[in-house]
Amino acid sequence: MVVDEFEQHLPVTIGGPLLGGFVTGHFDWRWAFSSNLPLGLVALVWLGLLLRLPAQRMSARIGWAGTALLTVSINVIVLAASWAGTT
Repeated sequence: MVVDEFEQHLPVTIGGPLLGGFVTGHFDWRWAFSSNLPLGLVALVWLGLLLRLPAQRMSARIGWAGTALLTVSINVIVLAASWAGTT
């Protein structure tokens, strides 16, 4: 049930921001990033060693028109945002 899953993750949902606020309030905001590097490395190694997913081969085609359209659209938005108020 969805409610049970939410209640199961509730301590982490509340505890994470509280711990982050404690670290940045009592130490420095850089510690919030520095402390996550070793944790992320441990998680990455753990997943690499223990996670086994079934391998499936799929053939896929790249939509070149959509790729080009997305690239041009993102560039236009970034340029418009960076030039806003300067020209």
